[in-house]
Amino acid sequence: MAKEQENSGQTTQIPLEGQAIELGLSRPFEMQDKEALLEEILTAQAQEALKAKVGRNEPCPCGSGKKYKKCCLERHRELLSKVSPKETSPPKKLQQAKALCEQRVKEGYEFLGKRQFQKALSLAQTWAGNFPQDDRFKDILVTAYLQMGRSHEALEAAEQGHRNALQEKEHFLNNGCHSWEASEEQGVGHVYAPEAWLERLWVARKAVAYQESFPGEPQPQLIKLVKELQKAEDVERYPQSREEGLRLRKEALANVLKELQEAGPEALPYLLPLCPKYGWSGLLVPELLVKWADSQSIRALVDLAMFRYPYLSESCLKGLESLGQSAIPYLKEAFSRDPEMDPIKTGLLSVAGEIGSPEAMEWLMEMLEHPLAVIVNWVAGILGKKGYKPALPKLKTAMERVGRQPYIIWAIEQLQ
Repeated sequence: MAKEQENSGQTTQIPLEGQAIELGLSRPFEMQDKEALLEEILTAQAQEALKAKVGRNEPCPCGSGKKYKKCCLERHRELLSKVSPKETSPPKKLQQAKALCEQRVKEGYEFLGKRQFQKALSLAQTWAGNFPQDDRFKDILVTAYLQMGRSHEALEAAEQGHRNALQEKEHFLNNGCHSWEASEEQGVGHVYAPEAWLERLWVARKAVAYQESFPGEPQPQLIKLVKELQKAEDVERYPQSREEGLRLRKEALANVLKELQEAGPEALPYLLPLCPKYGWSGLLVPELLVKWADSQSIRALVDLAMFRYPYLSESCLKGLESLGQSAIPYLKEAFSRDPEMDPIKTGLLSVAGEIGSPEAMEWLMEMLEHPLAVIVNWVAGILGKKGYKPALPKLKTAMERVGRQPYIIWAIEQLQ
């Protein structure tokens, strides 16, 4: 622990609690400064102990052999309380790294917003290497790949993001801190929950599926109609946003939408690749699927409802709800496949609750036996909201199995 001061060029040793401690001094040692020097040494020890996260029951860092709590802990706390925040703040290099990371993340999302996808991709590829524990660069990477039609690369990046998120969650549960906080040289990190990566993983999977199901010999007329539909992305022509922007685009492209509707489900493989890119043209697709309402279109509505994209997901859920009882078999089917994606299917359960038919309610009762607590809890909330009293015995059984989840407790109180 010896540190030589560049100013004085001398290292002084004095005994403290039976241990010789080397300390670089900013001025020559004088006997009258002994008390100040002892405090300086103790403060240095206190900061070392704080940095090393010495536990109360671990040996005291002063070397006395006593437990930390029975030796220097209280004195260290007192000394550290006198140290200015500036002295105890994170190292300057770490602060600079965090500031740089935030700036690059901001730039990446700005590139996406301006539809400069190659620039966003290049930035994310570079800075994901410099800040590997910041999920936002991976998010930018996946989004840029999807927008550029590079769906297989988007899928690979999303799979890696999900694996890392699961590992990070396990590390946090086991250690009480993130992996980048555990090292002596703390790094920069920003973690997404595994469920957030599930959403991106699902979108990437469907993007690959849509790309692979695109007709080998496409019909020129349908290609032309889809290109016309993609004019909805022109923000110079349509500067309006949100609901007003969507309404104006629908009005301007009404003839194109009518021709696509008349083409029927045959246009489905031409339209679905628009949706993972989450542009204005993709937002025009759900209404066509609802109007066709064949088995392929309803399954597509179910899949798109799991994208969790604002408006797109909501439109698909409302579309399924409008189909009523005929949608229930497809909702049930969704839970019979891709079980790892069940946490992002809660919206489908809500649709069943809104439909409220006997078959829908019976299915929701069955879903109280689902292995995931998050699904059981969500179903309980729906049953409680509907005031469905036949569910009360099953709700109590479910609570014994998955624990006292908030919606389960609320639903039982409501129904009792």
